[in-house]
Amino acid sequence: MLLDPCAAPTITAPEMDDQVYRLTSKAEIYTHPEFTIEPVFCQLTYTYNVQSLNAGDSAIVRNDKVFTIFYNNNDSPINPVPQTQVVTITATSGTSSEQGTFEVSFESPCQDKDLVTITATTQSATVPASDSYTSTDMTFTYNAFQVVPSYCDLTVTCRSVSP
Repeated sequence: MLLDPCAAPTITAPEMDDQVYRLTSKAEIYTHPEFTIEPVFCQLTYTYNVQSLNAGDSAIVRNDKVFTIFYNNNDSPINPVPQTQVVTITATSGTSSEQGTFEVSFESPCQDKDLVTITATTQSATVPASDSYTSTDMTFTYNAFQVVPSYCDLTVTCRSVSP
């Protein structure tokens, strides 16, 4: 009797690298390494499961073994708490299968000066009347600066007051 060597081959999952994606307008690419199979001439079939983000959407798009990681809809992958997407890859041949996983975690771009743009806006031309420090409150209207991405917090402080 002849036995099919591919009926129950040995499949080994590779080490997969977890990915960290900083929310930007730039996509990151990750190609998963090959699973190994013995005997080497047996065919492998891959299936993929990409866990959704809490809102039901995803930052991960797959094309064969290449994953594009991109998200610029809003800050939901990091706010109110950072999320992680898990990708599970299953390789099957005959009656054998093996799984490998990698995770995509998310970081805020807001602390990276190269990823945030702050544009000053014109402030009110109305200047309060002069005052000789009489303890009278002097007020003006602040026109908010424009921040991109808009979900980045901006703190504005008064550094000095001069006569």
